[in-house]
Amino acid sequence: MANDLPDKIEALLFALGRPLSRTELAKMLGVNEPAVEEALGALAGRQGGGVVLVDDGREVELRVSAGSASLIEKIRKEEYS
Repeated sequence: MANDLPDKIEALLFALGRPLSRTELAKMLGVNEPAVEEALGALAGRQGGGVVLVDDGREVELRVSAGSASLIEKIRKEEYS
């Protein structure tokens, strides 16, 4: 696995802002699906941060972490009030 593959996946998920399948990731990155799977494991194993990798078995996406959710909710309420 390329050392920067987890970073590239994270960047794609953030920039596109939508869930992606392993097949889509492999095609976009020019790698095979086992390499994507390994990189997703490394990405999922990262601790801390404001976002987390969510994997439903079919697609993966980035979401706000539980620790940051209350801040995001507060800011959204302020924006819309």
